[in-house]
Amino acid sequence: MAITSELIHGFAASLLAKRYDNATRTPKFHLELWDAFCDKHPLVAIAAPRAHGKSTAVTHACTLASVLFRDRRFVVLVSDTESQASNFLNDIKEELRNNEDLIELFQVKGFKKDTETDIIVELADGYTFRIVVRGAEQRIRGLKWMQMRPDLIVCDDLESDEQVQNKERREKFRKWFNGALLPCRSKHGIVRIVGTVLHLDSLLNRLLPEDSNKSSVVEPLRTWSKSRAAWKAIRYRAHNEDFSQLLWPDMYDAEFFRSKKEDMTNQGIPEVYAQEYLNYPIDESTAYFRRDDFNEIPLKELDAIKHKEKNVNYYATVDFAVSTAERSDYTVIAIAAMDERGILNLVDIRRGRWDSLETINEMFAVHKKYDPELFGVERGAIEKAIGPILRAEMVSRGQYLRLHPMTPTKDKQTRARSIQARLRSGGIKFDKTAHWYGEFEDEMVRFPKARHDDQVDAVSWLGLMIDDMHNALSQEEEEEAEYQEDSQHMQAGRSACTGY
Repeated sequence: MAITSELIHGFAASLLAKRYDNATRTPKFHLELWDAFCDKHPLVAIAAPRAHGKSTAVTHACTLASVLFRDRRFVVLVSDTESQASNFLNDIKEELRNNEDLIELFQVKGFKKDTETDIIVELADGYTFRIVVRGAEQRIRGLKWMQMRPDLIVCDDLESDEQVQNKERREKFRKWFNGALLPCRSKHGIVRIVGTVLHLDSLLNRLLPEDSNKSSVVEPLRTWSKSRAAWKAIRYRAHNEDFSQLLWPDMYDAEFFRSKKEDMTNQGIPEVYAQEYLNYPIDESTAYFRRDDFNEIPLKELDAIKHKEKNVNYYATVDFAVSTAERSDYTVIAIAAMDERGILNLVDIRRGRWDSLETINEMFAVHKKYDPELFGVERGAIEKAIGPILRAEMVSRGQYLRLHPMTPTKDKQTRARSIQARLRSGGIKFDKTAHWYGEFEDEMVRFPKARHDDQVDAVSWLGLMIDDMHNALSQEEEEEAEYQEDSQHMQAGRSACTGY
């Protein structure tokens, strides 16, 4: 029979709740979790805070209800490790072995197969169901039982803190998930994911509503995706910004969260609190780049720069995405104007998934518009990727970009130290009226856990390059330089050749 949220609620309340530790009244959001599980959409993802019973409500209660009410027959439980998935299975086995009310009601006869990772359970009328477990990225292709493919896949904490920190690991994991796990289910199989967002480029976060990523968006406590075709997804937060709204008030009061947040902040890990309880793995108040440090170029100064009424030196840098491994990234060109006070004014960001020739054309467009003193480029990309084409284009066009090759450091955060220091000291201002600015600031404050970091890289190159560059001359300094030059000519004396 097809299960419903109400059926799961009654099943859990009457047969499972008495065995829970510190059982409380069923919270409203657990009812919503069961609604989501029973949704007709085949693919549903849920991000919920730690210690809010998401595994109990979904992985435990919904899986048991699905097989015992015969809604699903072949289940795969997946977690970041096989041992963690086996723990979920052990909890289910405990109910099937020792929950006398459940055994009697559903006429559980016994186990036809019982291992740490695989069980086949038989009911009194001979009906059987199977639950197997797998760890993330384990082999799962061709998984069948009695010519059936899995009709329910439940993923619980599918990603690990260590795995999400590495870009290559994230990409490899997504390939396994989309290329192996999802296709292994039956034609009418469903997938349900529950977890906590560990990184803004994590698989789970990619499935969630895009407009709910910002930490400033904390009301309501839940955000449903509205227009994502492949997945239906929801993100929960433990509380709103001022703790006046709580996701599970019967279990945790505001003081609990205030104390927990203060403790983690004192330990120097406020981002862990944001990750575990707000499903936003960055604490923007202590982020690598802080929103409060992003100062706007005053409109009068911006107009003066645009109309060339203010003496500035332009500098540009390129962060290339030309290798196969970087095909999902963007190539970014950052252009900044350094004024006489040493203030770096970021006036333009150009970003696109360009091929080599398109990138070169964009570089020449920047050269034509801004004529930068230097064009910072990564040494490896120039030498191995676009260098020969670029040199040929410069000869062909008769335009020569003043290239400044730089050797990258592997550690992106180290590379960004210079620009971070300038930002913190008020040495950088931004054209906040530009169309590119909103996405740029979001990427900066989410670094290093953002989905993309190409704009950060481009601006980091700027910071490294301009450390050794000279500021533009002020109007007074320029007039003084001209006066000194004229004076030198006047004092040169009579020419030996002309007599003048």
